[in-house]
Amino acid sequence: MRRTWPGWLALLVLLSTALDVIFFTGFFASDDIVYYFGGIKLLEGRLGPSIDLGETRLTMLAWNALAVAILGPHVQRVAASYILLHQLANVATFALGKRLFGPRAALVALYLLVMSPMMIIHAGTILPDIPSVLFMTLSLLAMLRAMPTDRDATVGTGRLVWMLLAGLLFGVSYGAKEPALIGIPVLVVWGVFHVKQRCAPRWVGRTLALMAAFAAGLLVFVALETAVFSSATDQLFLRLGWTVDDDFAPARGMVARHGTDPWKRAALLGVALDFKYLPAPYTALLIASLLAFPFLRGRPWWLWALTLWSFAYLTWGSVSPTRYSPPSIQGRYYIQVL
Repeated sequence: MRRTWPGWLALLVLLSTALDVIFFTGFFASDDIVYYFGGIKLLEGRLGPSIDLGETRLTMLAWNALAVAILGPHVQRVAASYILLHQLANVATFALGKRLFGPRAALVALYLLVMSPMMIIHAGTILPDIPSVLFMTLSLLAMLRAMPTDRDATVGTGRLVWMLLAGLLFGVSYGAKEPALIGIPVLVVWGVFHVKQRCAPRWVGRTLALMAAFAAGLLVFVALETAVFSSATDQLFLRLGWTVDDDFAPARGMVARHGTDPWKRAALLGVALDFKYLPAPYTALLIASLLAFPFLRGRPWWLWALTLWSFAYLTWGSVSPTRYSPPSIQGRYYIQVL
């Protein structure tokens, strides 16, 4: 496997590219309208003085501006440029799997992603889900490089730089889509346990140093987006301010329905667990596998991977194993889960 995995990786990337082209979706006439024209406004320096909610996602606007500058103001060409981001996400996913479980597990995981209807349908769209996953995966890779590998490892400049880069890449992921921030508590808890296991008894200071570097990288991106949008609107513009601002028009309906209390909003989680097409046995199997996986030490990774693929396929990829139905646009919300 050590000698053959590069060839298998190249083959899967070529297969994925072919599927993205054959089943190319292109312009959706949905949220992509705002992202596309927001990129043009950013390129031409016309962003502001008022900014739409979709125009606050700097990563999306920056990529679209770059695509327009290279390919011209043609919406389908810009949509096609997202296939490149999908393939980069594929390679990053393989790299992450290889580092965690080895090349064999990484190839199986990549194959399941390549064949997932959600990934294929949304690869050629101007939507933030796959770009967010790409930079989140790159952030995880950088974070793994930063973590100590043995009890005697020190947290020197090199590890802090990798952690700073991890925070910056995570910020770019957040710049594509805000839900990326949900992953921060998970990363912090994992990082604390990882460092404590390998650096006892001097783990507290090393953990704080690494987390501070991560936070600094994230804040670099937040400062950049704040500067860009504040310059465009001629006033201090905080991107997440709309979540609690009653005067922000796109958020008025959400605030009116659910208020600004985060605990009340947390009650909406039950809606996300209402899997429209997923039969009860698959739901039980999915939840059980997710709870059991940390205790299995990754040995039965293939069973967990197949379970996750079944969940993705039967939730948004198809009505049943024998009756195919293309995934809806809401199916893209599961891409980060995959």
